Amino acid sequence: TAQANVSVPIFTGGLLSSQVGAALEQNTSDRILIEQQRRTAIQNLSVAWSQMLGAHAGIVSNQEQVRAATVAFEGSQEQFRVGLATTLDVLLAQEQLRLAQLAFVQSQRDQYVAQSQVLAAIGRLEIGALATNAPNYDPRSNFEEVKNKGALPWEGLIRAIDLDKGAADVSPGPAPASTDPNGQTVLNVGAQPSVLDSAEAELTQSAPNPAVLPQAGAQPGRSVPDTRR
Repeated sequence: TAQANVSVPIFTGGLLSSQVGAALEQNTSDRILIEQQRRTAIQNLSVAWSQMLGAHAGIVSNQEQVRAATVAFEGSQEQFRVGLATTLDVLLAQEQLRLAQLAFVQSQRDQYVAQSQVLAAIGRLEIGALATNAPNYDPRSNFEEVKNKGALPWEGLIRAIDLDKGAADVSPGPAPASTDPNGQTVLNVGAQPSVLDSAEAELTQSAPNPAVLPQAGAQPGRSVPDTRR
């Protein structure tokens, strides 16, 4: 003989429907938060990109200012040699040249900072993007080199026993349920594209290529990332 007991809740007082509704509201709140973060990232990228273009325009302008101040200083020196300018005139021209050179260096610094902000906004602020020939820092290999320094003899055995296998890879999945146009709750079956993946893909498409960032002395670019998405 076999006996099976089945327990099915018949009267729950709306508990299940309220839990489903709460889950749907939480899911909607999470989606709104993701959208807010996506827009914030695109806005930060647009601001950094505009600052980079402005800094590059400042470099071009200050280059011309340095060139003009250099010509004026050399002219004042020639005038001083023939007695048409005083020592004060030469010193004033030299001061203007130094101020122009300082402004040029400051504009270069502003461009470097703006480029770093652009790289940070697109998640590419790494040593490889800033210095091509610099070796990349590998935290895992560095950890393997220093993890046993100063360790007691028995710590290796204890570490082997308590070895952490690492946390499971958790990725956002499809929404468990949704609401149709009639207001009915519909359970979603099957995999759907992740909202995080869609947001990341759209942000990547909006981000400029760090390989084409304007350099000092080049003509300023005309394109800006399209944020009207």
